[in-house]
Amino acid sequence: MNTNFFSVSLLSYLFKLIRDYAYVPRPHANVIGDEIFEYTSSVTDYNAFTSNGFLSGYDFAYYLDGYNYHTILDKPSIVENGALQHLGENVLSLTHRIFQENEQIQQQSDPMFDPEENLIYFDILGRHLIIYRKSTGNIIQLILIILIVIIGCCVIFIDHRWSTKYSSENDLSSIYFYFKYPLLLRFLFIFLFFLTYLFSFIFGPFFATVIAFIISKFRSLSWYGNSTLAVFLYGLPCLIGVLLCETLWDYLRKFLLSKYPKKNPMEIDTIKHIDRICFNFERHWSLLLVFVLFMSVSIYFPYRSTYFILLWSIFLCPIYFILILFKFITRWYRIQIVSLFHEQEWYWLFAPYIISLIPLIHTLEMTSRLLRLAIPMMARMINPIGFSHDIVICLLIVLPAILFFLIFIPNLQRLMNYSRILIILTASFLIVLLIACVRSNFTSEHPKIFYIQHQSETIYSLTNMEKVPLILSKTSQTSTITLESHDNLILSPTLDRISRKTGFILENRQCSKPTQCSFDDTFNRTNAFQQVELTSMKTLDHYRFTIQHASSYDIQIESGIFHGHLTVENETIKPRTQTIVNIETYSQGISFSFIVTISRCDLADSPFLLTVIDKLPELTPFGRSQCKSIQDKLVVNVDKF
Repeated sequence: MNTNFFSVSLLSYLFKLIRDYAYVPRPHANVIGDEIFEYTSSVTDYNAFTSNGFLSGYDFAYYLDGYNYHTILDKPSIVENGALQHLGENVLSLTHRIFQENEQIQQQSDPMFDPEENLIYFDILGRHLIIYRKSTGNIIQLILIILIVIIGCCVIFIDHRWSTKYSSENDLSSIYFYFKYPLLLRFLFIFLFFLTYLFSFIFGPFFATVIAFIISKFRSLSWYGNSTLAVFLYGLPCLIGVLLCETLWDYLRKFLLSKYPKKNPMEIDTIKHIDRICFNFERHWSLLLVFVLFMSVSIYFPYRSTYFILLWSIFLCPIYFILILFKFITRWYRIQIVSLFHEQEWYWLFAPYIISLIPLIHTLEMTSRLLRLAIPMMARMINPIGFSHDIVICLLIVLPAILFFLIFIPNLQRLMNYSRILIILTASFLIVLLIACVRSNFTSEHPKIFYIQHQSETIYSLTNMEKVPLILSKTSQTSTITLESHDNLILSPTLDRISRKTGFILENRQCSKPTQCSFDDTFNRTNAFQQVELTSMKTLDHYRFTIQHASSYDIQIESGIFHGHLTVENETIKPRTQTIVNIETYSQGISFSFIVTISRCDLADSPFLLTVIDKLPELTPFGRSQCKSIQDKLVVNVDKF
């Protein structure tokens, strides 16, 4: 919600060093633009220098909470003092760096990093910056993969030989006490645990995405202006999907455990006991194998965003290595561990909390930043993305969240009552959904943004050239207003509210598509053109027109039906209220026409907009640095016959 106060002052010199692509609000007073913001790069007032003036420089950007970006609500009062202080420090440091050390920087022959190398950099709580090469991350992940596979296989075969030789017949915590084929059963369960984690990883986000799709049909953008609401709205269904998958796997586990007992058929309590305490290694090693798969994908693909996987793996793997070795060393040497909460291997309960502390903090922080950046964009995306904005926000939430949920799945599998937890989560989700449905997602602080354009066409005709100078007569005039919304919401209800709140009658209302409607501009807007005069005419080949119009910086003149040469006598004067056009035709017997287009963006030129903004503060027009929201076109037809 910050604004850019450092415009381009170090022009034409700085472009080679830095260009920061982000998005930067700027105060606009009572001025709006017309062109739609494209989020492929930084489209700010800075572009007026680069695209029109061919100048280069630095573009300082503050991108969070950009609900008011390029609207009339974007003003200095919403800027945090800390942001201004930070901006000043950056500008001062940058200026010193450029003018004092630029020569040494350019002559430096041994840079710290290879410019061709993909660098990954992220911060922890905005205080500690981590920078490393993508290749370094790949090496670390490869080492972890090798250790996971080797340690896991060695532990299984050593424990199998030890258990076969030394395991007591009364060891109630060993599967060798209960089953005929324990080694085969261990590998089978490792494989099934592995598949369950994968299915949970897929089905959890899929279930949340289905919920997001359903919500988008009756309450799209319900989370607009509140990223926390979005987290609970889609995070809870993701967790519910994971638990549904685990519930099915729970029934399958109990079925398999009942098939190959060493002695008599087992009772259900015995099966629950075995399921709870006898497969801790298999559960957690299968989870490590899932991360082996993730790390392999991270190594194969060059995407730097996969650093999330390394961040979780580098905390998960070492701690699980330690716990696995601790478990079997105490088992092989028959060391008794004090029970806690009626659990002999209670340390598995606390491991996820230790593992997830730092990566979870970073994941939550980055997810929050992504949501605060992405949610304001959802109301102003010009290009269709093929699916609803709700699904986009849902995926931004559940894809990082599922890594966190995976860590806790082994403990979830130890629960005896999935139904109770599912009921609690479902009830919580329904409460959140109710809040999302009844809340007002568009407010004066988080307004609904729409694109507006006034368009008029006035035709003047010259048929009698006997008397010069001559005031041309108006032949016809049409004027329309087009409203367009880029948030995938149907525009008709918004137009109905405008009519009710303002008392305007939207005549000849037509909607070419649900998010784009037009109607007659009958709201007393002054037409830009006051008078068209044929000032002089030397011959039937030389004409001079003087056009009186509203003041504007953007006045375009082009030929219509024309065979000749057109020049604008006072083209360099900007702004201007008078345009003088000289025309020389190539043939006396051919009629011609020319077009003058005037673009404006001052709210005072639109009584309709002024009233809408006053009566409906939760609506605001969307603008840019180029003013074309109000376009008046003049067509001058000259008939020589």
